[in-house]
Amino acid sequence: MGKAADAYRDDPTPRNLQRLQEVAEPARQELFRHLNMAPGGSAMLVEMRSTIQRGMRAHPAWSSIDADLLHLCHSWFNRGFLRLKRIDWRTSAVVLQKLIQYEAVHAILGWGDLRRRLEDVERNHERYFSSHAVVASPAIEKPARKCVLSAQASKPSEA
Repeated sequence: MGKAADAYRDDPTPRNLQRLQEVAEPARQELFRHLNMAPGGSAMLVEMRSTIQRGMRAHPAWSSIDADLLHLCHSWFNRGFLRLKRIDWRTSAVVLQKLIQYEAVHAILGWGDLRRRLEDVERNHERYFSSHAVVASPAIEKPARKCVLSAQASKPSEA
């Protein structure tokens, strides 16, 4: 990496920058990309990141792994690759259950309460982002509130 850094420092061309980026990228990012291509790989990597975040106090060195996963998640789960859908009573039960489970502002008191809220068309602003990669873990969006990507109990943070 030192040679590539020196080459870029001496001659900051796009070609030298590309070489530096190639040698500086951790090999595990390529492993994560391959894992992401496997069935269920995206959900597994999101869950792995959640596990890493829970253990970082005890293992501070894991922060570099977390940074690599966050970097890749920003590429994989950006709005260009996700579809925004309105939530209504016909939405999959998995998504509706996640909404009940993760509603943080106004607790949903079960299926009846959720149905009542969803039928109030004028007040229903519930939306979710769906991804072909993480079907069972929708990202719920509410007006004036950040999206929460939920894979089990994980809530990846923004960098």
